[in-house]
Amino acid sequence: MNWSDFETYLKPAHLQGKAVTVTIARIEVHETHPKPGKPVKAPVLFFKGHSKGLVLSNFNMRVLADMFGDDSDRCIGQRVTLQALQVQVGKATKTPIRIGHALAAVAPAEPQPMGHSQQGGCQPTDASSEQTAA
Repeated sequence: MNWSDFETYLKPAHLQGKAVTVTIARIEVHETHPKPGKPVKAPVLFFKGHSKGLVLSNFNMRVLADMFGDDSDRCIGQRVTLQALQVQVGKATKTPIRIGHALAAVAPAEPQPMGHSQQGGCQPTDASSEQTAA
């Protein structure tokens, strides 16, 4: 068991340095607390077969809008790839999860399920094979 299994939201460490392709199951609005004492309502993506949701940044919301249009309901059922990428924010280096187009399958005819922890977090299998969250 890992301490990260108890976290509610998907974090870069859950991806274990790999690109993970998932299917969007639903979008919920949650009250988050990015800064103490300043609650913010934010959209959270949930994926088929996984319990941890991804709190959407403005950047990822724009990416989804570019990919699927402004209607958030059009994202449901769509496959996307999640990847933690280092970015420079001012003088600090951050590693947010970024959403991108689903990676194409390289091999198997049968989709390979993505591994996950006891609590349902994303623990990717080999990024070179197609990964599903079914």
